[in-house]
Amino acid sequence: MKAYYLAELDMLRTSERARNIHALTGIRDESGNAMARIATVKVLEQIGDDPIATSTRPTAPGILAPQMKHLKNGAELWAIVDPCPEF
Repeated sequence: MKAYYLAELDMLRTSERARNIHALTGIRDESGNAMARIATVKVLEQIGDDPIATSTRPTAPGILAPQMKHLKNGAELWAIVDPCPEF
């Protein structure tokens, strides 16, 4: 289950990464706010070709479990949680 979750998460990140870069270039090219343009350029320059190699996420083996979360607006959300986060 963990492998499936990680594969789906990787696919989501990959698809969203292209949209994020497109949004950043739109801000860089169209914003009238000079500070926003400068910040966007800095972010675009920091984006590497291999996001896994430059990731700051800690990696550790473990078991992940799906958990239903109830939001204040009545909606339900599935979240993947680590039942033993202290390890």
